[in-house]
Amino acid sequence: MRKIVQQAIKPILNLFAIFFPIVKKCTHFLFVYLVVSYITFLVEAVLYGKEKFYGFEKLALIERKN
Repeated sequence: MRKIVQQAIKPILNLFAIFFPIVKKCTHFLFVYLVVSYITFLVEAVLYGKEKFYGFEKLALIERKN
C-alpha cells in the first residue's frame, strides 16, 4: 500500500520540484509589483486626493489650486 501511494505522489512531487523555482520568482515579482503600486497609489492620493480612488473620496494633503 505504501509503495502505491509513493508511486502516485512521485509525479506530483516531480512537478512541484520543477515549478517551485518558477513560482518562487513569480511571487517575488508579484510582491515587488504590489509594493510599487501601493507606493504609487499613496503618492497619487496625496497629490490628487479629492478625486475618487476606488469609489471613495479622499482628502488631499496638498491642496490643488486651479
